[in-house]
Amino acid sequence: MDRSLLLGNRHPLSQLFIFLGIALLSVSIFSFIPFLLAQPLFGIDALHDQDLFSNHTTPASIALLKFIQLMQSIGLFVVPPLLFTYLYTKQIKGYLQINLPIFPLQLVFITIMLVAAMPAINWMGEMNAQLNLPSSLHGLEVWMKKMETEAEALTKVFLQMPNIGILLFNLVLVAIIPAIGEELVFRGVLQKIIAEWTKNKHLGIWISAILFSAMHLQFYGFVPRMLLGALLGYSLVWTGSIWIPILGHFVNNATAVLLTYLEQRGKISTTVESIGTTSETQLIVLFSFAIVFLFSFLLWRSSKVEKQS
Repeated sequence: MDRSLLLGNRHPLSQLFIFLGIALLSVSIFSFIPFLLAQPLFGIDALHDQDLFSNHTTPASIALLKFIQLMQSIGLFVVPPLLFTYLYTKQIKGYLQINLPIFPLQLVFITIMLVAAMPAINWMGEMNAQLNLPSSLHGLEVWMKKMETEAEALTKVFLQMPNIGILLFNLVLVAIIPAIGEELVFRGVLQKIIAEWTKNKHLGIWISAILFSAMHLQFYGFVPRMLLGALLGYSLVWTGSIWIPILGHFVNNATAVLLTYLEQRGKISTTVESIGTTSETQLIVLFSFAIVFLFSFLLWRSSKVEKQS
């Protein structure tokens, strides 16, 4: 039987649930693999270590946590969109929009845009973090702050980079795998399914951006991450190539990793998170927003010109 018939004629909502089922099964399998390999690779009995996720004090435990993160990312973000698309259509490259021509100028635009966006993203994150929920939602607010604190602590441990080897591994873990996997999931599949379901490409972009931000479970950075997801979603619609949002996502994450590395080595005096959040950098925030709007327009305009030609 033609494999494309398995999903190709189904309602978008049905496709969505099937995709989520594939993602759940895949991440479950890939999440179990590190626990099986923990003893031979890291000398840790992960299946019986009750303090594994709170023990960030030894190099072996940190390495194991990074390995778990890597396998979960592959299982949740890389395998599901590829498997789903394989079942959906014969034209995998066309569906995921990975076979379309890439124009160098668009790569330059998205790169400048995402590098320049960091102060604006940090400023919006600072504003987001100052929001307080009503007293009736105090329990939810406590839980959200707890999740944020735990995520920040784990991120700080992961981004300790005493040598170039760990820097390169972190670029794979934090920048390359998420950029490819998350864009395939949220822009390549979910945005397309939601747009088809709602008959509205803008709803597809914004709903998938909301899901993209919510997935990170870091609610005090929800707004800037949602806006970043929407920007990446529009870049896909404008250019027709998934490689544009993948590059933008990579540049955003890799810039943070590289600046953190330089700060740890004493090459720069400011932390990544403080750029755009202090009174001395407010002018930089305005400049950051201006650059993002300018190069968003240039990316949109260049795409129209390329399509016309």
